[in-house]
Amino acid sequence: MIRPVLEIPALEPIPAEEVGSIAVVKPDHIGDLILHTPVFPALRRRFPKARITAVVGTWAAEALRNNPHVDEIVAFTPEWLDRDRVRFDLAKHRRNQEALARLAAKPFDLVINLRDEGEAVSYLNLSVNALLTGRWFLSYVKDHAELAMVSHPVAYRYERMHVLDRAKALLRAIGVEVDGLPALYPSAEDTAQAEALLGGKRYWVALAPGAGWPGKRWPSENFLALAAALQERGIPFLALGGKAEAGVAEEMEKRFGALNLCGKTTLLSAAAVLGKVAVVVNSDSAAAHMGAAMGARAINIMQPTARVEFVPLGRKEADVVSYDDCINSCRLWFFGRDPKEAILPCECVEGIGVERVRRAVFQALIDAYDAGELEG
Repeated sequence: MIRPVLEIPALEPIPAEEVGSIAVVKPDHIGDLILHTPVFPALRRRFPKARITAVVGTWAAEALRNNPHVDEIVAFTPEWLDRDRVRFDLAKHRRNQEALARLAAKPFDLVINLRDEGEAVSYLNLSVNALLTGRWFLSYVKDHAELAMVSHPVAYRYERMHVLDRAKALLRAIGVEVDGLPALYPSAEDTAQAEALLGGKRYWVALAPGAGWPGKRWPSENFLALAAALQERGIPFLALGGKAEAGVAEEMEKRFGALNLCGKTTLLSAAAVLGKVAVVVNSDSAAAHMGAAMGARAINIMQPTARVEFVPLGRKEADVVSYDDCINSCRLWFFGRDPKEAILPCECVEGIGVERVRRAVFQALIDAYDAGELEG
């Protein structure tokens, strides 16, 4: 059956003076939320009187802490994106109920659903329409059934384009022009701690061996080989990550003298650290987007399927280390009850050699030196 082309009606103008409250719905992973942070100042410019509430995933909420363009953060844990989901969790369920009740208790003049991927578009449209009382509701839609739920629909058509460009196209439909780069706002305390840890040197390299899914991870032994190459040349480097990366970080520390910060930072204190380094190397994780937003050169080891949509954005162009096309079809995402099951290593990630990444790191340091950016 051929699905008919969506016919989108002419959109009603939204008077800026009548918008007193906005809910921006983006319950996504940390890196994806960081990439969308330019949306918030754009909304502030277009609707200066509005109170802006960000509705985000629990794990990503800290990425918006201290953001001057966000008045309120409401965090919940959508099941389809929960990487810790194994079985029903009553405490988590109740926290979700409380968060969603807060949203349902107050009307919003404008609701914006930034989610733009597959079935989650339809699911969120249904959920948002039921929970949030919005005079105006902007969202991508996939079929005619959703047109009755969304006052300002934009037809969803998959194209290989950066996710921020997709958000720009969506917001442009209501006269909001999104520009600028992703931004994070570590506190003065976070920044002072980072300065004390790194001693004012600007030629640090940060190694972030973690990734949200096993299929995205560059092998730990490759990170260790890269650490050995950095030690051999006297380049200071550090390890960042969570509990899952503690083992490889400890190896880097014991064998090669890495500054081990694994499990010892919050999201924004890690961002402050990345704001003091020259280069961050990672397996397509939040660290790349944090580093890029803070001014570091991101060397992002990526799957070919993500090399367009999720490239880190910052003042320095990210160095994407990837194959042009998939070597072999693989399943990165697993939608079973336990996301830790049935995820095979990705040949396109494991096949990236250490020498290729090592050359990218050294070239990034040379570029920074030539630009007069390295101190100490």
